[in-house]
Amino acid sequence: MRIPLHLSESFAKLRFGQKPSEGPSMYPSMPSSLSYNIYSRRYKRGKNIRVGDVVVFESPIFLRGIACKRVIGMPGDYVVRDPYLSPTVGGAPIPGLYEGDAVREEPVMIQVPEGHVWVAGDNLSYSRDSRFYGPLPMALITGKTLYVGDGYFNWTSFRKPQLQPVPISDTLQGPVAGEAHLKDTQAT
Repeated sequence: MRIPLHLSESFAKLRFGQKPSEGPSMYPSMPSSLSYNIYSRRYKRGKNIRVGDVVVFESPIFLRGIACKRVIGMPGDYVVRDPYLSPTVGGAPIPGLYEGDAVREEPVMIQVPEGHVWVAGDNLSYSRDSRFYGPLPMALITGKTLYVGDGYFNWTSFRKPQLQPVPISDTLQGPVAGEAHLKDTQAT
C-alpha cells in the first residue's frame, strides 16, 4: 500500500519542523545564511535532551522569536557565566585593552536549577545565550536539531544528499580551557 504524498508530508510536519538558520551564533556547526535546520518535536519541553544537543526554543528575550543553541548544562550542573568573555581584574577591565572605564563582571559559577538548561552558541563572540538571559526553562524548548541543509527547504529534501547531521562541537570533545585535574602525588 502506498501512502499519498500529502499524508506523509502532514505526518512529517507533526513530528518534525524546519527553521532557517539566521545569524552567526552557531557558526561553524550551522552556516549563518542560506541554510536551514530540521528538528524533531519528540524532544519538546526538554524531553531526553543531553549536553551537546542543539535545541530549538522560543526566545526568552524576543517576542515570537525562535532561537537555536547548544545545551552545555543540565539541571544540577555547574557552569561559569562570563557575559563578556573578557579579561578582568577585580571586575575592572585591564588598562589599555578597552576604551572607557566600564566595569566588567567577573565570571560567576552558577548551578543550573531544576527544569532549566544552560545554552550557548558555538560562536560565543556573536551569541546571545544563557550568559545574557540566564538558565533557559525547558518548557521553551520546541525540539532538537537533527540535520542541517543548504539552500531552499522543502519536505522532499530528506532524500537529498545536502542534509548533514549536526556536528558535535569540538569544544565538547577535548579538555576545557582552565579545567582542573586532580592528580595523585607521591611524597618523596
